[in-house]
Amino acid sequence: MQQQPKTKVIGGHTYQVGVLPGRSGFAAYLELAKMLGPSLGSVLGRVKLDPKLGTDAQALLAQLLSQELGPIIEAAVTTLAGALDTPKVMEMVDKLAAVTLVDGRALVVDGDFAGEAWLMMQWLAFALEVNFGGFLSSWLARAKLAGDGPEAQAGK
Repeated sequence: MQQQPKTKVIGGHTYQVGVLPGRSGFAAYLELAKMLGPSLGSVLGRVKLDPKLGTDAQALLAQLLSQELGPIIEAAVTTLAGALDTPKVMEMVDKLAAVTLVDGRALVVDGDFAGEAWLMMQWLAFALEVNFGGFLSSWLARAKLAGDGPEAQAGK
């Protein structure tokens, strides 16, 4: 059963993002995990989450946003910047662009986002959300609940 495309207006344009095909989507998921894994690990030690929240993404996000985010974001960005592989990121962008329509026509990354890096990042965040929606919140919650965060590792 294929998930329906999702639509969002970003920067005055309507983006419709579909899901990646099975094999391509799974390969992209693995690449995303490789890129984000180290960053998430560095963040886990700084995030205090209530284990009673389970994997409820909205509750986890609300609790995360109630914390001092500066040190958390700094740790994540520092680690993520070192983990990003530009060709792999651009491969992910191309895969997601292939399942995206903008204002009813095929997205052309180089044309539609020329001089619009912020707009591109917003589209990319939406496309990642459509295709890997629960990845971040589920991984974060499972790691904290299972005691896989850095603070748990230090005690082992």
